[in-house]
Amino acid sequence: MLTETQTFVPSPVFTASPIPTLSETPTFIPLVIYFPPTATEESEPEPTAAPTANLTLTYVPTPSNLVLYFGDTSMGNIGPRSSADALCIANLPFGYSNYHAFLGYSASDSISNFPTNYGVPINFPIRSVTSTTIANDWADLMDGSIAVALDAAGVSTTYNWWSGVENADGTHIDGTTFDCNDWTSNSNAVGGNEGFRSTVDSTWMDGFVAACDQPIAVLCIAY
Repeated sequence: MLTETQTFVPSPVFTASPIPTLSETPTFIPLVIYFPPTATEESEPEPTAAPTANLTLTYVPTPSNLVLYFGDTSMGNIGPRSSADALCIANLPFGYSNYHAFLGYSASDSISNFPTNYGVPINFPIRSVTSTTIANDWADLMDGSIAVALDAAGVSTTYNWWSGVENADGTHIDGTTFDCNDWTSNSNAVGGNEGFRSTVDSTWMDGFVAACDQPIAVLCIAY
């Protein structure tokens, strides 16, 4: 009789596979390599400083006197005050910014009241462009005489000048003083008061009545 022999078979043992671990993501640092320019390559230009402006400073003296000077010539139709003043611009002495035609228009706009109307200084001497003193101050200019004739001082060497005043004190009388019909007429039938260029008495400002068709000087005062 046969006897069965049993063989012991061990139970299988299962081992779990190892869990893979993730390593850190590698970091790549780029390598910068500098290649100097060759002789045939152009390098970038060096930065240059911004250009600076050259400033020229001009000394402008502060006026210490008034200047009586030649503006232009005109017949009696000079026009309004603004037109007469415009004749003073071309020959305005250096260093002066204020000026007016030395001319009477009316009782309220006469030479005598320039200080009140236009702020003309009354304490400065009045000189010509050649620095010749004509009067010591405004009152001296309006007192009926001057120290030097206008032609000798270089103010007006060729022409007498339109003044538009009634007296040597620079006043104008409305309706009486000859002024070429308020400086609108160039007719020889109309007259305007003029001053003489070669005298130092009252006739330097109140000399004669000239026909308005004559081209004579318009003087100016700068201050």
